[in-house]
Amino acid sequence: MKFNRLFAPLLAASLSLPSALRISPEDIEFNMNQFGPFEYKEAGGVLEFSYCLYQSSDYITETIYYDGENNRNYGKTINKKKHSLRHDEVYTVTQTIPTESLMTDGGMRVIIQIEENGRDIIYQLSFVIFPINRKTINPFYNTSKTYESQRIGIIVVDNNVTYLTARYNFSNLNKTLQQDNYYFDFSNMSFTYSAMNIFEYKNAYISFADRKRLFPGLKKDNEGYIKIPLTLTYVFGTVHFSLKNNYYYEPISGAFTDTWNGNYKNSDVFYFPRVQKEKFYNYDFEVFIEEMGLDKVSISYSFNIDMVSKPIIDTCDKGDFCVTGGIKR
Repeated sequence: MKFNRLFAPLLAASLSLPSALRISPEDIEFNMNQFGPFEYKEAGGVLEFSYCLYQSSDYITETIYYDGENNRNYGKTINKKKHSLRHDEVYTVTQTIPTESLMTDGGMRVIIQIEENGRDIIYQLSFVIFPINRKTINPFYNTSKTYESQRIGIIVVDNNVTYLTARYNFSNLNKTLQQDNYYFDFSNMSFTYSAMNIFEYKNAYISFADRKRLFPGLKKDNEGYIKIPLTLTYVFGTVHFSLKNNYYYEPISGAFTDTWNGNYKNSDVFYFPRVQKEKFYNYDFEVFIEEMGLDKVSISYSFNIDMVSKPIIDTCDKGDFCVTGGIKR
């Protein structure tokens, strides 16, 4: 018998109660531990739920149905041994689901039924979740600058069903940054993250090619790119950027280096050498964050800096340095 034909009447997170049943929906309190997220074809999916009845029953069974993408995999686990359940007694069911064969890109469906008298369904929960896909996205791929993952997990608390998703808003990221100083403060970069878990990530950095050799004090990789490691800090729903390693700058020239020198000062911002604005043309900075958040998504995008040049010595309202004085009498 086909799964879709057998379970077509079942709706997600639905209750089905024949009118003749003695137990009503208000008589059941259902909870399920977090199920998911899972990698593609990851093994070892353990489903555990518990419930109690506010009325006693002498003939209760639980049934778990599951299938994979396009109903090509079908399985059924039945607790065939009837059991009684006293008033307010908590009953727990633990079952391993073959996620290694079911969890594909098309998702996995699970249906939980609690039955009385071997035939009367007093509770049903049906849900579909999807695997972690580890995709790489560009924050500017849509005009809203937002991204939301698929449902990659589920949890039920006191009959309330919550799907696990991750939501991002990249509105505070820009492709062109206006700078009127000779440094770049990473605190200008941030995005929001919303999910049930804490924010984590694997790696983050900014990369650029030093075509005009303006940064001799920074190490380059084999392809001639400079990588600046970043730290991402999650504070009240917002992810902030900062420099991960120690860097130093020379106050007069703005020379920036990752190697300490006695004439240099510690820096928590990225300094540019004090050169004319046009030398920064075609300097594209690539931001890459690897496997962040609940869904292990990565982001990659480029930005450039429109640097407003200022002379080093000029009047005090225009230059970085100025000379003041008067006539000595």
